[in-house]
Amino acid sequence: DLLPEDARAGLSSGEARRRAENELEWAQRLGVRLVSCDEPDYPAALRAVYAPPIILYVRGALTPAPETEAALAIVGSFRSR
Repeated sequence: DLLPEDARAGLSSGEARRRAENELEWAQRLGVRLVSCDEPDYPAALRAVYAPPIILYVRGALTPAPETEAALAIVGSFRSR
């Protein structure tokens, strides 16, 4: 199997779903929007890089920049609370 045993156990027990729902509620309380790589709002240029992040935590506007303009994003790992 591709997933380790603890990951399979989390999926089958519903624990992974509960953790995901808690994460979404936490982000919403902070005014943060989660954008996955398969959503239209996900930046096309970021989608094109090797191993793009699966989820973006976005606070503020996420507007597409014209290809002729430079764009700036702050990307880092998410630190557990």
